[in-house]
Amino acid sequence: MNLCTLGRAGTFLATAIVGLAFVASASAQPPAPPHAPALSKLERFLKIRTPGAAQLGADGTLYVRDWPDGIFQLYRIQGTQAKPSTPTTRLTNFQDGLSGYSVAPDGKHILLFHAAGGNENTQISLLDPNADNAKGKITPLLADPKVQFAANAWLPDSSAFLYTANDASPNDFHIYLYEFSKDSPSGKSTKILANPGSWSAPEMTPDRARALVAEFRSASDSSIYELDIKSGKLSDLTPKPSAANSTSANDLIGYLPGYNDVLLLSDIDEGKAKLFIKNLKSGEIRKALSSLDQFEIDSAGMNRDKSLLYAITNEDGYGVLHLFRLPDLSPVALPDIP
Repeated sequence: MNLCTLGRAGTFLATAIVGLAFVASASAQPPAPPHAPALSKLERFLKIRTPGAAQLGADGTLYVRDWPDGIFQLYRIQGTQAKPSTPTTRLTNFQDGLSGYSVAPDGKHILLFHAAGGNENTQISLLDPNADNAKGKITPLLADPKVQFAANAWLPDSSAFLYTANDASPNDFHIYLYEFSKDSPSGKSTKILANPGSWSAPEMTPDRARALVAEFRSASDSSIYELDIKSGKLSDLTPKPSAANSTSANDLIGYLPGYNDVLLLSDIDEGKAKLFIKNLKSGEIRKALSSLDQFEIDSAGMNRDKSLLYAITNEDGYGVLHLFRLPDLSPVALPDIP
């Protein structure tokens, strides 16, 4: 599960657009003379790169993770068009590079993920992209070289985010809520789940009363729950396989509009991942998209305002994009995609 930034649908579409815009970055360089030395051709080959991890801010600003100097950093694309000749502004300068980032829903702050020396213990800093005459200001938020932090989800109003950390035990990832102070980039962390195991939290309700959480045990065995924040009670949402003593792989997509139903991905149907809707009051579970029942779902997600759902199906080895309106799940016609 990834941190919800544009919503998975927005992140997917933004990445696709930027990939098309920058895929010609190598060809944009001047062609080598017919008798160019072999070394210059090699240098040109080594400089081929494609920016990735595109995300859009609330105001339409485009950010990408790129490595023109050999180390991944965060860049802001200037102007209104993304193409190889478009000027960029580098916003980070981490010695060992930037492993990832997430733009807040309001676009005013960006979480930065980085680790020192390749130890994979990701640390989290906060970037104000508009500070210092739009050069950006970075403030460390979660820093402990012995701990692996992972941001899971922004709250819709950008005032807090969910994250996990193995600070209590190397093998146990507890869930925290980080709430920002109103007048400073700092804030406070509150542990909301301290169960043993590898946990994640892809979404919390806007009133902060409930959260969706998941426990990962293996690629074929995972469980999903709704957590009552005040009481700490876990309500099991995991679909149960029909065969005794069998397991299933389950993933939370998120709350559907109204926060009374949950959209989830499960392989309980013949071992193939399908989308299901579970009602939180009755416990009833049903398939979400009968039109896609013949295919396995590779991934799915909703945009931030929960008005659109995307699903990518595996069709003869190819990923095919489908789009639906929420909450009625009516299909959206898409243009032909080569």
